[in-house]
Amino acid sequence: MKKKYNTLQENKTWTLVPRPADKKILTNRWVFKTKVVQDSEIKKYKARLVARGNTQEWGVDYEEVFAPVARYETIRTLLAASVNEEMYVHQMDVISAYVQGELNDEIYMEQPEMFVKHGHEEKVCKLLKPLYGLKQSGREWYKKLDNYITKIGGKRTQADPCVYVIGENEKRVIIIIYVDDLILASKRMDKLKGVKSKMKAMFKMVDLGQINNVLGISVQREGTTGRIYLSQKKYIEDLIEKFDMKQAKEASTPIEPNLKITKEASPSTEEERQEMKNRPYRELIGGLIYLANATRPDISFAAATLSRFCTDPGRDHWLIAKRVLRYLKATSHYGI
Repeated sequence: MKKKYNTLQENKTWTLVPRPADKKILTNRWVFKTKVVQDSEIKKYKARLVARGNTQEWGVDYEEVFAPVARYETIRTLLAASVNEEMYVHQMDVISAYVQGELNDEIYMEQPEMFVKHGHEEKVCKLLKPLYGLKQSGREWYKKLDNYITKIGGKRTQADPCVYVIGENEKRVIIIIYVDDLILASKRMDKLKGVKSKMKAMFKMVDLGQINNVLGISVQREGTTGRIYLSQKKYIEDLIEKFDMKQAKEASTPIEPNLKITKEASPSTEEERQEMKNRPYRELIGGLIYLANATRPDISFAAATLSRFCTDPGRDHWLIAKRVLRYLKATSHYGI
């Protein structure tokens, strides 16, 4: 907490001012998270000060909130292209990304718990930078990052607004942004290092070197420009444990051959409907769709078909969804 607070102070995230009588004062809270890598090893403990943006009013505290992120298909396409063209692929992580943006709205917040300044207890924080939790924080950070990449010669692609190309042909550097994660690829290591130096000169960033983990996806590469293998073994294992399927029998296919999944399997009695209300069907389907979109296209049909019945799932739908989990248990090491 102390380290995060000091970072916010260094970034001049707010200034203390007398409490205004005619302005809403947002509250805040500390959020804690344990960051782990694919093999369940704890990487670090994180603390984050979050403003309670749920109390903000549209038209008063904010207006525009839209901020794009790269599609999973875009990331996979770049990784595939990097193998075909023997490109180096590196990764960078922005430190406290949102507070490096610029806040254009007048917003006040209570002083953070445990860090109320002695002698100024009645004062409040006038935010100068977008803090995590604010409705407009993501947009303000994207705008600043977009402006800078454009300034150093980056051109957005028409296919994805989060993909930029700097330079041409052999000298080009491709950048993909996903909030505070940056993926950079180039055939020329000197050009790659040059762009990374410019980014670090403008923003507080950590150079993570060759890509190995992005958005919870494990990335393994043969050498520096060889084949790439993607997997989500840890996420699958966590999903299996969450739905209490560790002792379940493994399945050889996501769905039984020739099985038709229809609406007829939806509850036919009120008793069955009440029973299914206690089943976390939607949560499970959401996890399966995430896997299908990221690294497991082999369960795409099953996940997409089962998602049609989220409003009124029946016992058979639930059992089929659990069968997909049993299949994943048998193939958790699979990837693309």
